[in-house]
Amino acid sequence: MKKVCFLLAAILISASIFAQTLNLRDITDGKYRAKGIPSAASSVDGEFYFQADQQRTKIIKYSYKTGQAVETVFDIQTARDCTIPSFQGFIMSPDENRLIVYTNSEQIFRHSFKADYYYFDIRRNLIRKLSDNKSKQMAPVFSRDGRMLAYVCDNNIWLSK
Repeated sequence: MKKVCFLLAAILISASIFAQTLNLRDITDGKYRAKGIPSAASSVDGEFYFQADQQRTKIIKYSYKTGQAVETVFDIQTARDCTIPSFQGFIMSPDENRLIVYTNSEQIFRHSFKADYYYFDIRRNLIRKLSDNKSKQMAPVFSRDGRMLAYVCDNNIWLSK
């Protein structure tokens, strides 16, 4: 009988302490929300990965072995003809000589979205808008050699070099 009373008292005390520290406002405000990691793209050789910085103004190449930054692949401040203040995401070409960044994304359904895409040539350090069309683009895909890029704009498939 003493064990049952002790167990009941322990449960009541722990429940009252838990109720004082946890409230509904903390849960709904996101205090206990899981924190994710920024998306990364692996290099073709598997030795490095590419990741955007927190301000979304640079794409940095990191080493898997050391976790240290190797080089800055894209920087809004130093890219020629760059007019965007930041980007939301990027896609690296298979040959790792080109990439595209996107801004002003507009959600369509779950994982699909439209955005303003910009094509960046790493070797020339030159950025340009993917399409002169006023409409936003979607679903860009590099060719296997990385020289061509296909995308959708106004329900038409376009090809860009």
